[in-house]
Amino acid sequence: MISTTPDRHSSRLARRSLIVGSCAVGLGAVLAACSSGNDSSPDSAATSSSAATAQAATAPQSTSQAPTAVPELDELTALAASFTQSSYEDTDTGLSLPFNVFLPEGYDENASYPLVHYIADSSLVGSDVTAPLSQYGALIWAHDVTQSVTPAIVVVPCYPEIVLDDHSGYTTTDWVGVTERFVPWLQEQYAVDPARVYGTGQSMGAMIHLLLAATQPTLFTACLFVDGQWDVSALGGLAQASWAYHVAGGDDRALTGQDEVRSMLDDAGAAYAQAAEEWDATASAEELEAAVAELVAQGRPRLLSSFVAGTVLEANPAASMEHMASFEPAYKLTGLRTWMLSQGA
Repeated sequence: MISTTPDRHSSRLARRSLIVGSCAVGLGAVLAACSSGNDSSPDSAATSSSAATAQAATAPQSTSQAPTAVPELDELTALAASFTQSSYEDTDTGLSLPFNVFLPEGYDENASYPLVHYIADSSLVGSDVTAPLSQYGALIWAHDVTQSVTPAIVVVPCYPEIVLDDHSGYTTTDWVGVTERFVPWLQEQYAVDPARVYGTGQSMGAMIHLLLAATQPTLFTACLFVDGQWDVSALGGLAQASWAYHVAGGDDRALTGQDEVRSMLDDAGAAYAQAAEEWDATASAEELEAAVAELVAQGRPRLLSSFVAGTVLEANPAASMEHMASFEPAYKLTGLRTWMLSQGA
């Protein structure tokens, strides 16, 4: 399904788990579709012109296939020690943004690497700078499942306060602008490929990236938004950006936000792909990868998908609410991560 889909709100109770059984393709199909099916020009967003000073050489690309196993969080926690800590001093506001940075094995200042910029949810604001390194979505990019295929620089900031809020209207702080300037600054400080700058985050992190991708469509090559939402009237620029947007079917706020973005894309005549059915978060990694592969195979620069309501609580029982439970299962979707990292490659 490319640009039309039934009204999902009217049929939520009738939803069923369907991991597309007819899709007999795996991660190889995801990679093939990623490399050949995307629209060009505005749909394949370039990065900020402020990154023009980045090194011209490219990082060595591994020819190995991604490990097939999906790691669990306890397999990732040791990776936190592989990050170092620093801070960005924003001259426009005088604010200081602490961050964590992971450099690929054999990092070469004269090479050029993809950059992954991850922002956590608001539960960790004001914490020690390393606090976000407890999250799956921060660490998975530094794991061999990613690095063996795409050696990348990974940056994880930790904000001292909530950056934006959507509970009593839509309010933002100076930290949105700080983040907008932080990303090009990173490209000046590290050996970043200016054609491969990626943004991702969960909840607050998703909202920040939604807003930045819409207002600055060339800031990121592509984004992965996980279970967040923002004022759709401010998101028109998403029609010119490349991204994947995944939510939990039982998180009404995020699901409504995704529905509003889809309607906005319809009105703008912008191409996108919608997963044919919601995905069961408790399904096997192979089944989920087949479902992602079918979505990616549509060859569109914008992807919409969701989990069946309730299944994230089964897949991630440590969480007590659908919203928080959705983060880890979403970042375990190797095909969506692979798709994002293939944009601009």
